[in-house]
Amino acid sequence: MNLFLACRILAYIIVSAYEFVLVVYCVSSWIIRDPFNGFMRVLDKIVSPVVFPVRSILNRFSFFRNCPIDFSVLIVFIICNVILSLL
Repeated sequence: MNLFLACRILAYIIVSAYEFVLVVYCVSSWIIRDPFNGFMRVLDKIVSPVVFPVRSILNRFSFFRNCPIDFSVLIVFIICNVILSLL
């Protein structure tokens, strides 16, 4: 197996795992409402560095600023799917 194929497989595994963490984060945020919960804090530390830049871009638009639904996680999930399709 050559190095390029190994890197593609590793990237696929990492992006797929991050998608799984995003889904767990979304579902857990509906169930666990305590912001001081240790599990939610760990998930937030994993998800926030990627979601925060998207969230700050979306906050420039009044529709997303006033909307009660956070679309930034959905957009990151779509970006992950695009990356997986390119691998």
